[in-house]
Amino acid sequence: MPRAVQQASPVLVLGMHRSGTSCLAGALQQAGLHLGEVSTANKHNPKGNRERDDVRQLNDAVLAANGYAWNAPPPADAPPLEWSAEQSREQARVLASLARQGLPHGLKDPRLLLVLDAWLNAAPGAACAGTFRHPAAVVASLRKRQPRKLDEVTVPHCADLWVAYNTRLLAQVRATGMPLVSFDWPDARYLSALRAMAEALNLPQPAAIAGFFDRTLRHTHDPEIALPEAALDLWSDLTARSIAS
Repeated sequence: MPRAVQQASPVLVLGMHRSGTSCLAGALQQAGLHLGEVSTANKHNPKGNRERDDVRQLNDAVLAANGYAWNAPPPADAPPLEWSAEQSREQARVLASLARQGLPHGLKDPRLLLVLDAWLNAAPGAACAGTFRHPAAVVASLRKRQPRKLDEVTVPHCADLWVAYNTRLLAQVRATGMPLVSFDWPDARYLSALRAMAEALNLPQPAAIAGFFDRTLRHTHDPEIALPEAALDLWSDLTARSIAS
């Protein structure tokens, strides 16, 4: 069973970009998870991405210092990323600022999947909560956000990104049994799974998640996109391990 949240331990919301991480983080926030000062509105998401700028900037800086980026992730067999002393201090500051409130608390940033070992080492009691989405929907959404760069944001590249992120997500599910939801599920099933996740994380108001969810948060899905077998097999594995399966 997933470990219940303790006040001194964060919840790390895990999932790839465009895969429902913002909706999951917002729903858990509604159920009583303290996220700190996060984005609550932007041009791509009317309810915001529920991310802290300092965490996103820190994760980006660590990736860049090691020669990677959110859209050029480390290979699965790459050695652990190196963190500078200053970056480690900033990480400790973020975790301390959240724990200081004495409430269930957490972080959301898709980049967490790429630097997860360092966050788990810094917060060894952390719980994780994950979300995934069909690769065709993610590929279409990534390309829709950058219509002037479609020659660069190719379908194969986006599909490879989906596999890179979700391979890490599946590994964490296998290792910890963390709760996992699909952003593609029909409303009733999705909301039921979110409530079950909030209960598994021992949040104080699991029924309140319905006050955040908005079906218009879901956008593009193009079933005609050709996907590699690796992506479809991985999607099937994630579906089989989800909280409502």
